[in-house]
Amino acid sequence: MRIFKISSFLIILFYIIGIFTPWFETISQLLVVISSLFLIYGVFIPYKIFTGEIRKIYLPIFISVIVLFFIEVNYTFFFLMNIPSIYSAIFLLLPALISVSSAYIATYYIFDFWIRPLLGSRKIFFGIGFVSIAIISGLMFILGITYGITIFDTLLAVIEFPLFIIVLYEYQYFKDGILSKSWIFILSMTGLILLGDLIRIFTYVLGFNSFISFIRSLYIIGYLLGSYGFLIHKF
Repeated sequence: MRIFKISSFLIILFYIIGIFTPWFETISQLLVVISSLFLIYGVFIPYKIFTGEIRKIYLPIFISVIVLFFIEVNYTFFFLMNIPSIYSAIFLLLPALISVSSAYIATYYIFDFWIRPLLGSRKIFFGIGFVSIAIISGLMFILGITYGITIFDTLLAVIEFPLFIIVLYEYQYFKDGILSKSWIFILSMTGLILLGDLIRIFTYVLGFNSFISFIRSLYIIGYLLGSYGFLIHKF
């Protein structure tokens, strides 16, 4: 854990130093990739330790973060090669759907294992998901028509927003338990990634490209917080 904290501090330090260099865009994007690799490590440790139903929960999470790392690596390649974003969006659309779908499966397993026995029904889980999807889909449809937002960004917002709401709902059942600290970090990660994607969409709408580095910092912090949140499940 101490090595992890030191490594996380170095990533933040390199990001700050990179601000004062002409290679800041490249450095910050590479740090996003490294941070997502930390997230894989953070999930792998408890996945390896736990067995039975708990490992069943961690398996889709592990798949999700591996695919997420694949997305970040390939996005970085497209970025460094100056390949138009439309091609990266097309290529990464399916991996993005796989990553988020795996995360949804994990939240369902969490709900089914810990929360459903308390409620006696799965209706609230699906109800939250459908209502959230309906709200964000309507909003993104209007913005898409008005500002011409890409289908890739629209789909990301539609599938990520309900995931955050579900994680937020499930947090209510853990906030007073031994896993409360872990869930705070995991919830923060989900929120920061969603915030980064939403800001990216609105910067596209408003034509402000100067926020890209700030968005990367949200991803970096989010991945590091999430990796720490999963990692402390070991202790």
